[in-house]
Amino acid sequence: MARTDHGLVRPALGILLLASLTVTVTGCGVFFGFDDGAPEAERLAAIVEELPGVESVTADGTAQNFEYAANAHVSVRMGADAGAAELEGVLLAWQKAVTDGGKDRIRNQIAVELGSSDCAAEAVSKIDEDQLKGTALFLPALCAAVDGAVVSISDTWDRREVFIGHTSLPLDVEQLHALPGAATEHLDYWRVDEQVYRWGDD
Repeated sequence: MARTDHGLVRPALGILLLASLTVTVTGCGVFFGFDDGAPEAERLAAIVEELPGVESVTADGTAQNFEYAANAHVSVRMGADAGAAELEGVLLAWQKAVTDGGKDRIRNQIAVELGSSDCAAEAVSKIDEDQLKGTALFLPALCAAVDGAVVSISDTWDRREVFIGHTSLPLDVEQLHALPGAATEHLDYWRVDEQVYRWGDD
């Protein structure tokens, strides 16, 4: 009598099921018009990588699915001699490229290191141009004012979050908030080590 080896049948069925599921998910992505953030990230990276002051650029993107939107993330490292003018050029060129040729269903984000990872800013799309210009003025001034600390600025359309960490000296936070470009028309939320400061409305 012939013998059926069920130990071989089950893995084979599992492989067929996995292949069928993969084709189904891929087909659904095409059918529903899901966006892919990787090509968008590459497009934006190509625009900013030739700008003055830019040392290196990397692009990373994820595809949209039923649960999450597509993401296009561009990381920029500026040279040691780059300043406010070069930073403004990068932020505004990225924002213009997102506005003119981007897709609304892709979440765009840019992260910029100014000289080192201890002086950095990030922004998402749909931010007022004046706020980005303010970031370009504020970041180098803040990093110079708190030399030796870790500084990061995060801009969204309704707030700016500032983190200043590992400070070795007491800081006059109100004086820092008076630096050019520091204040926004929205909520300014600062964390200096473990202390939180707020200006504006939620």
